[in-house]
Amino acid sequence: MGRAKLLLAAVFGLFTMWQIGQTPVSAAPISCTGRAYMVRSEDIGASSYSQLYEIIDNGTSVDISTVFNAPTGLTDGGVPINDTAVFTNGYVLNALAYNSVDNYMYAAHNAPDNTPAATNDIVRINDDGSLDVVYTVTFTTPTNIKGGAFAPNGTFYGIGAGAGGNNTLFTITGLAGAPSVPAVYTETPLSIPINMGDVVYDFTSNTLFAVSNVTNLLYTVDVSTGTVTTISDGTPNSAGVSMGPNGIGSLYMTSTGNLMGYINITADSSGGQLVEVNKTNGSFTLVKSGPVTRDSDATACVPVNATIDVVKSVGSVTPGAAGEFTVPYTVVVGNTGTVADPNVQAVDNLNETFADGTPSVTVSDLTVTDGTCNENPGFNGTSDYRLLVGTDTFNPGDSCTLTFNVHLAYSPVGNVPVGVPQLNTVLASSTATGPNPGHTFGPGGPVEPFNVIAVDDSTDAPALPDTANGDTPTPTPVVLSNVMLDVVKAAGTVEVVDSTHFRVPYTVVVGNTGDVDAPNVQVVDNLRLTFADGSPTIAVSNTQVTDGPCTVNAAYNGVGDIRLLEGSDTLSPDESCTITFLVALAYASVDAIPEDEQDNTALASSVSGGPNPGNTYNGSTPVLPANVIAVDDSTDAPALPASAHGDTPTPTPVTLPKQLADTGMSQVIVTLAALAGVVIAGLVYRLRNQVA
Repeated sequence: MGRAKLLLAAVFGLFTMWQIGQTPVSAAPISCTGRAYMVRSEDIGASSYSQLYEIIDNGTSVDISTVFNAPTGLTDGGVPINDTAVFTNGYVLNALAYNSVDNYMYAAHNAPDNTPAATNDIVRINDDGSLDVVYTVTFTTPTNIKGGAFAPNGTFYGIGAGAGGNNTLFTITGLAGAPSVPAVYTETPLSIPINMGDVVYDFTSNTLFAVSNVTNLLYTVDVSTGTVTTISDGTPNSAGVSMGPNGIGSLYMTSTGNLMGYINITADSSGGQLVEVNKTNGSFTLVKSGPVTRDSDATACVPVNATIDVVKSVGSVTPGAAGEFTVPYTVVVGNTGTVADPNVQAVDNLNETFADGTPSVTVSDLTVTDGTCNENPGFNGTSDYRLLVGTDTFNPGDSCTLTFNVHLAYSPVGNVPVGVPQLNTVLASSTATGPNPGHTFGPGGPVEPFNVIAVDDSTDAPALPDTANGDTPTPTPVVLSNVMLDVVKAAGTVEVVDSTHFRVPYTVVVGNTGDVDAPNVQVVDNLRLTFADGSPTIAVSNTQVTDGPCTVNAAYNGVGDIRLLEGSDTLSPDESCTITFLVALAYASVDAIPEDEQDNTALASSVSGGPNPGNTYNGSTPVLPANVIAVDDSTDAPALPASAHGDTPTPTPVTLPKQLADTGMSQVIVTLAALAGVVIAGLVYRLRNQVA
């Protein structure tokens, strides 16, 4: 029986150990891609206890009041850390930081009453709220880690509180492998102390930022040397920002590189504020209001590798009644990356596009013509900018094409911004949480949506780029006029007269590509601007209209008189004129001849009352003629586009070839040839004498 009892006791002991080992403690990280989180303290009796909160967007405000792992909250050894019977002196966490190497969040366990401590535990936070101690920091001088952040390579940087803490940069490497592989801790003196509330690592510039919660100044810290640089330059904060005591307590970086801060308490103690921190001048811009916080510290799950692309193009503008136009737009938004884009949105602020002349703006026929996204039926471009519902997920390679018409009505007709391109940009985004409201618009410009993980500004193009964000954002222009005028210019083969003289033949075609007459058509061509490099003498000859009803300006010389036409001709729809001329260039020396392309642009216009003097120049800046009703900058092409403004203005280039003689080598070669001839003649003479 003794052996049986021992065996039974051993089995029971093993069973008990198995039960403890099977305590449901998850080793998985919190799934938080793109989200922002905060630890902050609440008082229970005389002690403070931290909890983890997700920063949730509530529209005009943020909610930081729901414990993430409710109802238990964070636990240590299976015990809730706000259990006052176990943790009698409180349990304060700070320096919350996300490690992109292992996707876990970490925090420093400070002394309960925030008095300087000899050590701080570094805890890893699991998705069930359990805290695992993975490393214990032993400070050279007692302190508490008050702010911390991870670099993309998994290195943790922290700064402490008070003397011994705010003058030292703490560096810990290897936390992702701890505790099985011990982490390594080092200290670097800071060049100046920082009484900061939090620090954050900017993955877009590999820079550590800190904000003082005493002076509210923004600093950068060189993590290799400890050098601190003050960024704040006195730029005032935006309207509505209110700073109470203890200033910025939390910092985090969005997935697109925006620096966000949280003001613990406003000056009137009514709440807290989420602000965007300008990384260039240190000023704060109010984003949303929120609750009062204390002992707070924030982080967000960045960087992430989501990408999104958007392009926009415009069709032919259709004039209607006087002062009315219909503009057809096409928008393509797509996932050109390698991971899914959740909650895709694209916003189009037509108020900003068509601000000049303040027309009434009406949108019709918003349709998804390709793809599986869902359009927003409430989109009107003036009060509801959202093209999509904001809940669609785009997998890699997915895209969506939307078309819609914008009807513009200007009153009076004189308000039509004739000749001035109306520029439009669509802003696309993907967010971790949805539905995605998209960018909003304030006095400081567009504001990214909350929990953003990818953004893109549209490019004026009909199709998405071949590679992720492989294009350059450019606005899509629209020119409003009942009169449509297009101009193209082509250069012929450059004739080399001699080493410093050239002749360049040009052909210009101007035409009416609209549906109504274009009166008083003019084309100007400023050759002095084109051939500014090297300051050659410019002479023009053989200027003539070789096709069409236009009247040439015989006085055109491209320098003092830049008008190619008389300026009183009317072109009917589909009519055009072809103008040819020859430009002679004479440079003072070979060295004066430019090696770069010499770009030329012709400017066409139509005005309501003639003769049309065409564009003039203020220095190198063209100035529109009075009463202009149609304009176009030339495209490097031999023929007009098939549709009105169906091409993209591009300069016509000319390269002036330098001859070998231009370098002075010709004389050298001639001399060498002569010497070679003398040598050869001598050899021949000697050979003949030897034979003889």
